[in-house]
Amino acid sequence: MPMDVYPVRVASSGKMRSVGDEAARIQVQFSILSEPAENVTIPGSDAPSP
Repeated sequence: MPMDVYPVRVASSGKMRSVGDEAARIQVQFSILSEPAENVTIPGSDAPSP
């Protein structure tokens, strides 16, 4: 499946705490460094499709 691939730099990442049955969340801040490579083929995995 071809897609665009952006070169990025992660500025920060952190876990947001919650209580109860709420799903875990992660907050990530990043910067795009340059224009993306277009139509890059990403190899598939052996994982079954959902």
